[in-house]
Amino acid sequence: MKMNYIELPKKQNRRKNPLDDYVFASRVRLSRNIDGLKFSFFLDENSAVELEEKVVEELRKNQEDMEFVRIGELTKPEILVYIANRVLTTDFLRNGRIFGYKKNGDIIILFNEEDHLKVFSIENGFNISSMFHRLVKFLESIESNIDFAYDEEFGYLTSSIFNVGTALKISVLVNLSGIMFAGKIGEVRESLKEISYSLQPFLSSNIPLFFISNTYSLGLSEEEMVEEFEETLIKIIRLEKECREKFIFFNQVELRKIFDKILGLKRLEKIDYNNFVEYVTLVDLLNKQAYYVDDINYMKNLVFIGCDDYLKYKTGIKDSDFDSFRIYLLKKLINLVRFKKAFI
Repeated sequence: MKMNYIELPKKQNRRKNPLDDYVFASRVRLSRNIDGLKFSFFLDENSAVELEEKVVEELRKNQEDMEFVRIGELTKPEILVYIANRVLTTDFLRNGRIFGYKKNGDIIILFNEEDHLKVFSIENGFNISSMFHRLVKFLESIESNIDFAYDEEFGYLTSSIFNVGTALKISVLVNLSGIMFAGKIGEVRESLKEISYSLQPFLSSNIPLFFISNTYSLGLSEEEMVEEFEETLIKIIRLEKECREKFIFFNQVELRKIFDKILGLKRLEKIDYNNFVEYVTLVDLLNKQAYYVDDINYMKNLVFIGCDDYLKYKTGIKDSDFDSFRIYLLKKLINLVRFKKAFI
């Protein structure tokens, strides 16, 4: 069987959003359970299979361009490719038997992970509102003939109490180099915590790439949560922009070091993943300041395609060649840079 792999984050095919300059990728997820059935962890196999078949049948009637795949029909290398492409999660592999996706990468649906249904989308840049409405429309096509577990007071019922209500999870991966250089990451993290948001490092605390996500699902409607998330992110990006401008115009010595480090990539032969991601964030920091990167999607996708799992399971590169191949990816990035003027 020839696999029709997709790869996430989905590349941009839309009008540019101003937040795209700072956001590497966005993710929206909605969870649902079928009314009258036990949660997935307590569901017997026959009931689980019946649930899956019923939903798949409904989707085949209402959704075009859907692909459904059974885990049992995949080889181990094929499963690993789906993991490397960020389509499957390790949690799903413990319990799941079948998943589906739109061939264009718009929507992924996992059956019987923590909840009966988990639908999500991951895209380059910031496109939360469109992604959310796409997922809602998708779920409505199922709900037309299948009832979801819902309580008038608490909202949608889920296996985790943290998801009860809207069962909506929003997250973005954003470069906060300016805030980090200004020493304000701790301040931002505490401010977000006070309004039930989370700020977590993508890799480590010394690399300025962070996940921002909501940690609540009650108290607001789904639409209000989407609107509040964007308003919150705009405030953070406004601070990030201010911090970047101050750093660039008042820290010439440090800026020269960063500039020299970026240009010094051409002399390197190997690089590990942590330093690789740091270089990407530094190139991103000076984009549109010292130069223009012709393919911003390529630059931001590097943090995903440069990781060990992707290199091993998607490209088939030997472990011993990872570090040298990452240098090749970075040098390709430098070749996409157009210097706009004398900068320092």
